[in-house]
Amino acid sequence: MKKIVFFILMCFVCEIYCNKKLLLKTKNNHVSFDNKQNKALDSLGLPKTFLFKPKFACSCILSTAKCNGFIYGNKTHTVMFDIRITNLGLEPVSCPMGEVNCCKYNNNNNNNNMPPKPKKCGERIIASNQLKINDQSAYGAYPWHAEIIDLNNQYIGAGVIIDDSHIITVAHLVYKLENKYKIRLGKWNRTSKTEQFLEVKPLSTKIHEAFNIELLFNDIAIIKIDRKIVFHNYVNINAACLPTAIPPSGIICWTAGWGKNNFTSDKYENILKEIDLPIVDHGTCEKQFQKTRLGSDFKLDSKTFICAGGQLGKDSCTGDGGGALICQPLNGRFEIVGLTAWGIGCGQQNVPGAYVHVYNYLDWLKRNM
Repeated sequence: MKKIVFFILMCFVCEIYCNKKLLLKTKNNHVSFDNKQNKALDSLGLPKTFLFKPKFACSCILSTAKCNGFIYGNKTHTVMFDIRITNLGLEPVSCPMGEVNCCKYNNNNNNNNMPPKPKKCGERIIASNQLKINDQSAYGAYPWHAEIIDLNNQYIGAGVIIDDSHIITVAHLVYKLENKYKIRLGKWNRTSKTEQFLEVKPLSTKIHEAFNIELLFNDIAIIKIDRKIVFHNYVNINAACLPTAIPPSGIICWTAGWGKNNFTSDKYENILKEIDLPIVDHGTCEKQFQKTRLGSDFKLDSKTFICAGGQLGKDSCTGDGGGALICQPLNGRFEIVGLTAWGIGCGQQNVPGAYVHVYNYLDWLKRNM
């Protein structure tokens, strides 16, 4: 009996010694808990004695939000751990500016140590019943929408996340920039200082080889960014799906952007706005464009463009360029049907907008990803 007790005691001492960097310590490197530390452990839901290496699941939250655990890296917290953040067995969380690591103790239930379920493209993570004002989108409704800005943080246009390393946009937006721009992901209110977002830079910008700046033929570009997006760290960032088919005429799709309210407006929107638009077949679209200043000889390139809209007061406009025209097939996941390209004015009756026909560029995108 004494041998058994001695063996258990030695195992306990060995465990403490091996994990001493993960345990609460006194100056003599012995495990001890004073009243202040005990209260801290209670507040975090931690046990008073660790027999195993403690594990902490951490995630990024706004610095103004409540953390139901403790803030890692905040020197004012009373728990004196040398914490190895496991983040559910994944890499430590790297939080963008304005956010902090909120950490919680994980018990030894294996389910808690499983990696989070991967997001699927085209999914909205945030379910919102937010009251929309003046066509403003709900927060997180367009998690694939990217804001492209210059090096002085001035707005240029939009792009669309298609996977964890690539963004697509219209070529006319970026073909002269020589990678001298930045991209913000997850933005909703462009002027917010506390909103969660991820800022990335382009490693390369591939412009379609047959891009024509005068006629805007093949107006598409793919951007490889300087880091992989860890989608499970964000509720407001996700990729949209590439299209699996050409949408039929008349189906309702959506687009979003910070573009101007009308063609003569002098400012961009702060809050991301959205509109629903019907797909217009190629023949009808071409005829409607021929009735504008483009004239009766105008021919709409069927490879480059797909059309949507034509309803009074509902249209994409200046500044929306590069954003997605998305449709939702029966599987419920949003697909990028088009990229906002050009129009005649904004929101005129029977004058649809022209969008880059993404389905026709699938092979090109796959070759350049």
